[in-house]
Amino acid sequence: MPFTDWKVYIKANVDEVPDVFGVYEMSNSKTDSLQITYIGCGEIHYQLRRHLKDSCVGSSTYFRYEQTFFDKIAQERERVLLQKFREKYGRLPICNERIG
Repeated sequence: MPFTDWKVYIKANVDEVPDVFGVYEMSNSKTDSLQITYIGCGEIHYQLRRHLKDSCVGSSTYFRYEQTFFDKIAQERERVLLQKFREKYGRLPICNERIG
């Protein structure tokens, strides 16, 4: 399943996200992939709500997600997305570097 369109990262938009397994990206730009601040996986709705309170991830402006429905698939997809980001930019997204 492809990524959704970028949505503004506010509680009202997060509340519309299904609570299924998948991967998600947080960003400060809809068009510049270098501005992706975090790539994560898990139960999407839960993770996005949890990040609202995080000083790094929570300061992101936009989010999008891709449903995988299974945790192991989400973890593998996250690993691939992080690897591609590192190959392209020589680093991880800023909040992934902080969180580890």
